[in-house]
Amino acid sequence: MRIHSIFDSISGEAGPVIPQGAWTTFIRTQGCNCRCQYPCDTFDSQSIYGGQELNIDQILEHCTSKNILITGGEPMIQPELPQLIALLDSQRYNVQVETNGTIWDFPKTADVGYAIDIKCPCSGMENKMPSPYDLIPHLQMLTARCSAMLKFVVKDKNDVDFAARYIETLAASTLLLHFALSPIDGLDSSRVVPYFLKWMRETLPSSVWHRIIISVQIHKLLGLA
Repeated sequence: MRIHSIFDSISGEAGPVIPQGAWTTFIRTQGCNCRCQYPCDTFDSQSIYGGQELNIDQILEHCTSKNILITGGEPMIQPELPQLIALLDSQRYNVQVETNGTIWDFPKTADVGYAIDIKCPCSGMENKMPSPYDLIPHLQMLTARCSAMLKFVVKDKNDVDFAARYIETLAASTLLLHFALSPIDGLDSSRVVPYFLKWMRETLPSSVWHRIIISVQIHKLLGLA
């Protein structure tokens, strides 16, 4: 499995299984199938030629926390991902995967959380995303056995409007999903968060509000990896 790095830190963002702020072992895979226009958190994890090749046993040697967050790069392009997830799950780790929303052939293991980053227009990758309606059957299969959260990284009102179409459509379905709105790194969030909250209160029934989270990268605010 192509690995960029493995390290321990706090979980800096909201997730479906690992709470924000929880001590976590991060498994960062190497290689990504997207090239977002905004600065990538780990630019040097994008190329498939970086990192190092580790087998599953070597990866497990570095898992010092019971919370395991698999991120990237893009973990879903790693052929060994299902095997790694199944083994971690069998050993009762809390496993969460961060993925970019372009690949929907998820491993069959239950009791795993997926934080799915639906790319907004600021990324330049929005055309790779399924429509909100096309997402429903994928999410029905996924949430039948796993926990899932849709995340939207937003820069401006155009991104908020894009995210809002997904949230409104999916919140009206029978899916029990949570949603996270994450202002782009370094952005003055006061420009977009009040706009989003106003839309939420005017558009969505109050029974859905608790399923929406405003997520900022607290590990960066605290100067952590």
